[in-house]
Amino acid sequence: MNGEFEKITSVIRIWRGWMRYCASSWLTYCFNNIWNFWVYMLMCMAILFAWQDSAIAKDRPVIIYESEGGIMFLGLFNVVVEVFSSGRVHYLGGGEGVYTQGHRYSQINKKQLHALVKAFDDYKFFDLNNSYISGFGDSDSSPPERITINSNGRKKSVVFNYRNEKALKILPDLILKTVDFKRWVCFPPSYRKHDRCHVWY
Repeated sequence: MNGEFEKITSVIRIWRGWMRYCASSWLTYCFNNIWNFWVYMLMCMAILFAWQDSAIAKDRPVIIYESEGGIMFLGLFNVVVEVFSSGRVHYLGGGEGVYTQGHRYSQINKKQLHALVKAFDDYKFFDLNNSYISGFGDSDSSPPERITINSNGRKKSVVFNYRNEKALKILPDLILKTVDFKRWVCFPPSYRKHDRCHVWY
């Protein structure tokens, strides 16, 4: 009887020891992996923030008129905003030539569109014509307050064109308050690989 009892107690001891080992190993594994996970996450976040900060610091957000799959050149102090009546906003950037394509659009709702248009009510706007597209020509002559375009079968749109340092400085803030940049297109687009982006907002 005592022999059987000792066998049972020894089995229980072995089972308990095995369970302790398993629990200890599992906790150690979880702790190490969770620790590694958070370390990697923090590293990735630090890299991401540093990359975004450097990108935003050197790149100036610009919204440009989209010219039927063509190439357009912007001056450093030109900012062009195009808001379609459907709620599409075209966002590109830089002071260099950029390739534009129709799929580089995002959607904003009517409320956001109204807020965006209202935000620019206190500014003077300049006409966007063929001379602008080829080099912006003489932009300071008779600036209208608002331009509506409906030509070449294009959808009706409102175009805002700035050649004004003050407007350029506050424009990104106005748009950031109005439109969710995460739904916007990439910036800047690549010349050779239009489907790839360097920076996402």
